[in-house]
Amino acid sequence: MQRSFQLELLDRNEQYVTAWPGWMAALSFRFSPVWMVEARAQALWAYVPVDGQTRTVGFGCLMLAGGYRF
Repeated sequence: MQRSFQLELLDRNEQYVTAWPGWMAALSFRFSPVWMVEARAQALWAYVPVDGQTRTVGFGCLMLAGGYRF
């Protein structure tokens, strides 16, 4: 990620690399020999340097899906 500023008082570039560790949980239910339903929950977070301070950024999602198994 990269950001830059074009301000009279501040002229600098910031570059960094971050990883997004997190958790995922899932449940799957097969209600016939070929049809299934699945639910997933995911939570991710990252530590991002912003203006010289490290901040935590989070992301989460829920998913409900159905499918056909061959």
